[in-house]
Amino acid sequence: MSDISKKDNLRDELEEHVEVRRFERRLPHRVEKVWRALTDARELALWFPAVVEGKSEKGAALRFVFPETEEKDAEGTVTECEPPRLLAYTMGSETLRWELTPLSDDACLLVFTTETRLSRTPANDNAITARLAA
Repeated sequence: MSDISKKDNLRDELEEHVEVRRFERRLPHRVEKVWRALTDARELALWFPAVVEGKSEKGAALRFVFPETEEKDAEGTVTECEPPRLLAYTMGSETLRWELTPLSDDACLLVFTTETRLSRTPANDNAITARLAA
């Protein structure tokens, strides 16, 4: 194996991967009410862990401020917005996606998906440096 191939293999081992989590909930509310909870600052303040600064429109810049925790503020961007059915945005290294589907006049299905970009950390740093030296 050439030195270039060894370095490419090592880079592949260290590349990021994405962890995806999907939650489905049937909510006893109309889609419009849940949409307000996702997009109205007063409603968000009742349940979301950060103060969200910015507009709910595709391409808008967002800032997430965590006033009651030691978590650092985060930046993000609205990646999808189709009122009142779909909202997605980045928040730091995460993507949060909210999909709403009406089920009846007084209920809807919420599908909440999070994608988190994680760096794969090698289990043994000595093995990594040994590969670089080879």
